[in-house]
Amino acid sequence: MQHLDRSLLKAEAKASLEGKWGSAVLLTLLYMLVTGVVMVPSILALVASDSGRGLPFTGDVAISLAGVVLTLIFLHVFDGTDRSFGQELASPFTNGKAAPTLINWLMTVVFTFLWTLLLIIPGIIARYSYALSYYLTDDWASQGYKVTGAEAVTASKQMMRGHKWELFVLDLSFLGWYLLVAITFGLASFYVTPYHLATRAAFYRGIVALEADQQAAAAQAAGQSAAQAGPGAQPQA
Repeated sequence: MQHLDRSLLKAEAKASLEGKWGSAVLLTLLYMLVTGVVMVPSILALVASDSGRGLPFTGDVAISLAGVVLTLIFLHVFDGTDRSFGQELASPFTNGKAAPTLINWLMTVVFTFLWTLLLIIPGIIARYSYALSYYLTDDWASQGYKVTGAEAVTASKQMMRGHKWELFVLDLSFLGWYLLVAITFGLASFYVTPYHLATRAAFYRGIVALEADQQAAAAQAAGQSAAQAGPGAQPQA
């Protein structure tokens, strides 16, 4: 099983952000504002009472979808296909992408939640199994193929076989950066969030490249086997 070079992924991510840090910071700020606005009512309710109510369901949905949008924008940034600020914000929900994006988001949330009901560890494993599904949905929709069910989730599970721990370790390598975020009261997020999401996009493209190499190798091996068998060979019973 081939593995990706973490240092190379991070170098590629940094290279993709060159000249785009202004937009990256603005996007991160917007995400933080959305998260803050959504969480304010819950924080006020928590301070005003002892009920300890959690974030309302609508708030969870808003933050989750905002995270999906941010994730896909940094895929486009990494690919060099990003457009204007407004177009990127609307991209996951325009040009026929709305239904595929929402279907995949719902499937991912439901499946991860169901696995988490069993135990925390299966939930984490499920989260990493489905980690590529948003990228796949966006790619497929851009190519004119519309996701109609759990296709992207299933494809992500297949592609992540043997790579879940790899992505987990990649995320873990950002632990120091997120400690810096905490120490700076969130200010470091303007650097860390774009850097992390661009690195995850690099990971996705790396996995896609590995899959393509494996398929090409398998096709070549099959062709060689057929040539060695010769045109007169009979199939085995």
